[in-house]
Amino acid sequence: YIKSPPICLFNNHTLFFDYLDSKESVEANGGRVAGGVTFERNGGRFSDGFLSNVDGEKITYPAKNRIKGSEGTISMWIRPKFALPSNAANHTFFKISDNSGKYLEAKLGSDERLMWRYYNGTTITDLFSSGALDWEKDEMHHLAFTWGLDYGMEVWIDGKLNNSNAVTGGLGTDFTNQDIQLGYVYSGETLNMVISELRVDDCQRRFPAAGDDLEMGGINLFTNSDIEDGL
Repeated sequence: YIKSPPICLFNNHTLFFDYLDSKESVEANGGRVAGGVTFERNGGRFSDGFLSNVDGEKITYPAKNRIKGSEGTISMWIRPKFALPSNAANHTFFKISDNSGKYLEAKLGSDERLMWRYYNGTTITDLFSSGALDWEKDEMHHLAFTWGLDYGMEVWIDGKLNNSNAVTGGLGTDFTNQDIQLGYVYSGETLNMVISELRVDDCQRRFPAAGDDLEMGGINLFTNSDIEDGL
């Protein structure tokens, strides 16, 4: 039995969205481009994005009014330019933090798993993918991290619920006056991937499960056509 989450329509619940396919798009959304970031256009909606493969290359956006600490979803498409499992290194590609030390970050770890790490100022919560990832070089993959009162924290990979925990207190902060960082978050790590379509919602989105009525609308992270085109 799956509880029905709130109706999550794109226009009503999306706090932030950027295709990440041009410097103009980033700057129009209040973002900043650092280093020699390049933008790739491959003719496909989900394969376009920005490439970060040199230390210092990243994109930042102001987080004010773009994160709802009590409930939300962060999602994006990534295209690693390396295969997994084969690259034993840490690749942190997303981070947001506040002045009190709280932070949320995402990385592909040296153990070949995806990890979302949340620190609430006291306790670190690591939510790993359920196993090592078996990805080919240049494959597009959809990632989503959600939090809220009804479902705790959840990790979604390519439209499937991959892992979850019972932490239902939300993030405890709206990260006001801080930055959302994408790309080379930590100097000295290795990173070589394309990131596309960053989206932040104020509700805990979910992909449909077997038996769900897709016409209801509220449980879709993307529309049916988006899922079919992208995965």
